[in-house]
Amino acid sequence: MSNGLWDEFYFGYSDIDTDLPDRLKIMRSYIKEVLPNSNNVLSICGGKSLDILDLLDSNKTLYIVDNDIDAATYIEENAITPVKFLLKDAEISNSYIDIPKVELLICSGFIGAITKESIKDFVSFLPNLIKENSIIVWTLKNDDLQHIEYVKSIFKSFDFIELDSQITENGRFTCVKSQF
Repeated sequence: MSNGLWDEFYFGYSDIDTDLPDRLKIMRSYIKEVLPNSNNVLSICGGKSLDILDLLDSNKTLYIVDNDIDAATYIEENAITPVKFLLKDAEISNSYIDIPKVELLICSGFIGAITKESIKDFVSFLPNLIKENSIIVWTLKNDDLQHIEYVKSIFKSFDFIELDSQITENGRFTCVKSQF
């Protein structure tokens, strides 16, 4: 994402008409519920990692896989606790080799950025990244409600249990918390 697009996108978090503040509020509430029991956290394509970055304390390790150099720079300049940023393509399984299994996985936009076929491959790969009983929080834009139901069905087919699902106030995003 070029710097201008980057700034424009993140400006949306201060604009209630974008529904991004509500999406962030829901995602952060899910994360706050789970974070006390999570030592290792993985964020996939989280950009500035606004969902979690300021919630961490020194006994947590956040791993971020993102191929955006702006995200890497932002994290380096703004992280209070150590973060292990891997500037890699999240769709490639080798990008996760140096990451231990985590208790919490955050997918802020990644699922919406990959093809329908890749979603099934990605969800089937998740057990390699998370411990049993781990939580995954994910979000999608509500451009196509059938697509959201499709993604939910893929998670269910790989033994994920949907614990909660919320649609943002203006209906632009769905946020989901699932357990493996």
